[in-house]
Amino acid sequence: MIKLNQKILEQILEIGGRLLTAGGEAKRVETTITRLCKAYGASSADVFVITSSIVVTARFDDGEPITQTKRITGYSHNLSEFNALNSLSRSICEKPVSAEEIAKMLSEVKHVRRSLPIKVLCWALVSSSFSIFFGGSAPDGFISAFMGIALCLLKSGCDTLSLGNHFSIIICSVIGGLLSIFPGMAGLEVSQFYICIGSIMLFIPGMVLTNSIRDMLAGDTITGLLRFIESLIVSMAVACGFAAFDVMSDTTGSAHVIAQLITAFLGSLGLAFVFNARIKNAVIGALCGLGGWGAVLLCIELFNSEILGYFVAAALITLSAEILARVLRCPTTLFIVIAILPLVPGKSLYVTMQYATKANWDKFASQGITTLIYSMAIATGIMFVSAVYDAFLHFKNKKNGIL
Repeated sequence: MIKLNQKILEQILEIGGRLLTAGGEAKRVETTITRLCKAYGASSADVFVITSSIVVTARFDDGEPITQTKRITGYSHNLSEFNALNSLSRSICEKPVSAEEIAKMLSEVKHVRRSLPIKVLCWALVSSSFSIFFGGSAPDGFISAFMGIALCLLKSGCDTLSLGNHFSIIICSVIGGLLSIFPGMAGLEVSQFYICIGSIMLFIPGMVLTNSIRDMLAGDTITGLLRFIESLIVSMAVACGFAAFDVMSDTTGSAHVIAQLITAFLGSLGLAFVFNARIKNAVIGALCGLGGWGAVLLCIELFNSEILGYFVAAALITLSAEILARVLRCPTTLFIVIAILPLVPGKSLYVTMQYATKANWDKFASQGITTLIYSMAIATGIMFVSAVYDAFLHFKNKKNGIL
């Protein structure tokens, strides 16, 4: 049996760091590192993960402990790489190999990126789909698609100049809000409001927000709060950027049920490809997103409660993700972050900041509370199923003598 040493621990930290930057929640990174250390003979491993650092101390029954730290800089949110790293860690746990072999296997896990033409099409699909999903017309979706293309090219240019992800997002948001004025000025019968809220979904940090909730529910409060604050700041900046150039619009209209279900699927699918998910996982996750939004519509129809709908949808999505993860032997994150996207209250957040830019503080407070309630309903749905499912697995493992 190969015993854990400094070189192997360094490679284990590399796997953990790449898992975190690719979109993994803190609990998964901690669990992965712990299992890898134990596979190499450690009796226990103390792992501490936050958004910017990983600290590991591996302990042995017959020797001195080993401690290493890794600094984390930047995030890629690459679901394909995340899945590949998860599979790699499983294979190493089953058959430990040398540090050199781990390094070689890691080098083969490519940092998958879509080509610019494919990326442009994905951004157009997401922007147009969510424009219609939130209540816009077909012309709104058509114009929003062109907005998505422009913003994709602008974001790629900012990335080329290494302006930083958050700064690039703010620049794109402000310019996106400015561009949304021109279709109306040209005399086109389109809604600037729905063009904007379709495009805003490209920048709302849904993956970070989802992982922040899951981190806090798993007891990783510091990591969860850091991610939540980050997602909140970015979301507010994005909404302000778009809303700064907007006029107040009628937001009471709703899209047809069939159109909402179709665009919920297409919007989730497009964002899954933006996150570089594999086709199979993207389609399955998007179908879960469609089912989740169907649950929202059903609860509104039966109980006249949108809040209950968000709770039920989040619960069903989480349960589906947990089951699919076991069946397909891949992380639940792959499906939750894709399927939860139609539930992310991007429209409500946009309207909240729209009221702020118009200094309508009463409506700003009212809409802000509504946005918060939507988010709490989603978080509660995820928490409920996760807690019940974890308790079930704990009971099952204890009954089988694993614990």
